[in-house]
Amino acid sequence: MSFVQKNFSDAGASYHRHSSVQKQMALELYDVFKGQFIPGRVMEYGVGTGHLSCLLAQDVDCLELDFVDFSLSMLFQCQMNVNQMGTQARTNFIEANIEKHNLPTCASAYISNATVQWLNDFKGFLQKSYDRLDPKSIMAFSAFGEEHFFEFYQSASKALGYQPLDKTQVQFYSAESIHKLAHEVGFEIITLESKKTSESFKNFREILKHIKAMGARDDASVFSLTPSIFKNWQKQYENAYQEQSSLQETPVLPLTWHYHLVILKKPV
Repeated sequence: MSFVQKNFSDAGASYHRHSSVQKQMALELYDVFKGQFIPGRVMEYGVGTGHLSCLLAQDVDCLELDFVDFSLSMLFQCQMNVNQMGTQARTNFIEANIEKHNLPTCASAYISNATVQWLNDFKGFLQKSYDRLDPKSIMAFSAFGEEHFFEFYQSASKALGYQPLDKTQVQFYSAESIHKLAHEVGFEIITLESKKTSESFKNFREILKHIKAMGARDDASVFSLTPSIFKNWQKQYENAYQEQSSLQETPVLPLTWHYHLVILKKPV
């Protein structure tokens, strides 16, 4: 089991209540996705605890749904949430690494929310998806942008003496790079929309707890710091980004989420 897979598996019980932004992203992605695909079979990969899955389960155009995740604990949470909502679709819950999974060739759409940044070979997966989809079929996803968590990573770089992103699997993409990769593979770009939102925290420790509770980490060293390095990182974050909240008397620390909503179509 990889470090990333273990983190998401460990966060299976806490992810759903800590992932409010991912829930918002799922709603926004579904809003631009619905009505874009031919009624039929839809595969969602990286389902997590099912924020997007529950929306798809209620869509009458989703006649069959494949829910895929490499974390069994996440998949179990997703299945419970989907079953609680109820659905008329035929559902399949599949534990698999999507990059190694045999993608269905008869699907109307592949879709994922906040997942593609963890892929080892994003362009390779785009190509694989293009090759397996029929003409007029859709590939939809949300992807984190290059300014995602910028306060976290910039303050970390100053405190740790290196950029954590350089030592991790996670990849954040600009809208331009997604457009370029999709075009090179052959997809028609239907939607490519960039968005930002921010969460506020009382202190730096709360930010680390929040990220850990979502399982969204793959660099163990960042979360096992000496007290002196931790204090330095906290100081760097507070000095650069602390702001006064209109809702609270005490200053807060922001954490920026930057993401893209993407709809691609395989042309005829």
